[in-house]
Amino acid sequence: MQAIILANRSGSELTPLNQHYSPAMLSVGSKRVIEYTLEDLAGAGIKNIKMIISTDAKEIEQYLQQGQRWGVNIEYFLSKPEENALDTLNRLTISRGQPTLIIRGDMLRSPCVEKFVEFSARFPDAYVQAKMQGISAGMMLLPAAIPFIDELNWPLTQDQSHSDAVTLVLHGHNFHLDSLQNYHQANLKLVQGEIKGLSPSELFVENQQLGGFYLGEKVQLDRQSMRAAMGLVAAKSWLDASVVINNTAVIGDHCLVGANSILNNCVVLPNTYVGEGLELNNVIVSKNLLINLDNGGHIEVDDPSLLAANDLQATTQSNQTNPWLRLAVLLSAPIIVLLTLILSMASLLRHPGSAFIADELTDNQGNPLLSWRLNLNNRLLSILPQLRHVVSGRLALFGASASNHHAPSPNTQTHKPQTRGVFGPVQLLLPNNAPEEERRLVEMSFTRDPNTRKYSHLIMSTLKQSFGLTSGLSH
Repeated sequence: MQAIILANRSGSELTPLNQHYSPAMLSVGSKRVIEYTLEDLAGAGIKNIKMIISTDAKEIEQYLQQGQRWGVNIEYFLSKPEENALDTLNRLTISRGQPTLIIRGDMLRSPCVEKFVEFSARFPDAYVQAKMQGISAGMMLLPAAIPFIDELNWPLTQDQSHSDAVTLVLHGHNFHLDSLQNYHQANLKLVQGEIKGLSPSELFVENQQLGGFYLGEKVQLDRQSMRAAMGLVAAKSWLDASVVINNTAVIGDHCLVGANSILNNCVVLPNTYVGEGLELNNVIVSKNLLINLDNGGHIEVDDPSLLAANDLQATTQSNQTNPWLRLAVLLSAPIIVLLTLILSMASLLRHPGSAFIADELTDNQGNPLLSWRLNLNNRLLSILPQLRHVVSGRLALFGASASNHHAPSPNTQTHKPQTRGVFGPVQLLLPNNAPEEERRLVEMSFTRDPNTRKYSHLIMSTLKQSFGLTSGLSH
C-alpha cells in the first residue's frame, strides 16, 4: 500500500505565523507537524509516500529529504496552495484500483493509521469516514472513497453524513491546527502527556511537583527553573540560570532566553531570542513576532534586545585588545614569522599556487578586515598569519569569531559588541562551512563558561587533537 500526504495548506488561519511557516512545518513539541504523520505511516508499514507540497516546498524537501529517517521513500509533487484534492489526484500516476491511503499531513492526531487501514480492509467497497473527537481525522482509503475525496479539501468538511458510508470512531486526540489557540493547545497538551500515543522524543526529566520536563540534547539551563512547571526545551537551546518557568512552556530548538525572564503557558518557536527580564504569559513567540492569545493581537518587535531571530547576543564588556597580550605577541613575532614562512612553503608544496586563502573578517571596531590564513588542515597553525592583527590592535588574541557573516553588529545600542579574536572555539573547533546555528551555540556555550583557564584548555586540546595526541574533543 502507498500513501498520499496532503501538505499544501497555506495556513491563513494561523496568521501571522504563516509568515514564517506552513502548517506542515510548524513545530509541536520538538518535531514538525509533518513528522508525526510520517511516524504514523511508518508504524503502519506504509513505506511508499507521495508528498503534495506547495508553501515552503523547498524547506519541506530539505528537511524531510527522501524520508530515510523514518524508513520510508518520499516522492514530492508541487501543487497550488490548498488545491482541490481530486485535481491533485488526477495529476498523479497511480493505479486507481489499488488501495491507497490519502491523508492530511498538516494537522496533528494520535497514531491511528494502522487501525484505520485494518478496519477499512473489512469494507473494501464502502467509504469509511474516520472521526476522532467528533471531527474528521483527515484520512480516507481509495478507491472506495474517490467520490467523497472533496471532504479532504481544506478546510475539512464537517458533520457530513452518508447513508452508504461506514463511520469509524478512532480514540485519541485530534488537532486541526486551524487557529492559533488550537495550535497553542496542541503544544501544551503534548508536553503535559495528554495526547494519546504521542510524546516528545526527548530526554525525560522527572519533576516531583508536577509531571515532568523534556530536554533535548545539548540544552543548557538550571533545573531549578523548572521546579514548578511542565514543558519542553528542544535541542541546543540555552536558558539563563535565572529564568523561571511556570505552569507549562514549550521552547523550540536553537533558542536563547535571557536573564530574569518568566515563561508561563507559552510556546517559543525555534531560532528565537528572548531578551532579559521579559514576562511572557499565554503567548506564542516566533523570532520577533509576539502573539497574545488572550486578546488575539500580535506585534512585530523592532527592538532586537527584546525579541529577535536567534543571533548571539554579546556578553563581554569591552572590545579593546589587551595591550599586554599585544606586547607578548609582538615580542614573539620573529618566531611567528619564521614558523609562518616554513608552513607557507610546506603548504605551497602541497597546494601549488594556493598557499594562502583570503578571509573577510570584521575587526573590533566593526570595520571590514581582509586577512589571510594558510591552506592547512591544522586549524591552529592555519590562522597564525592573523596574529599580525593582534599587534595592530584590530583583533584580540582570544575572543569571538571575526568572520564577517558571524560577527555581532557594532551598532547595537543595547549590547556592546563582543570582543573578536584570532583564537576561539569557533575558529579552532569548527570548519569554515559550519552552520551558523552551530557557530552561535558553540560560541555562546564557551562565553558562558566561568572557567578562567578555558582558553588555555582550548589551545591545549586543539594541539593534542591536531598532532594526534587524543582521539578527539569531548562535548
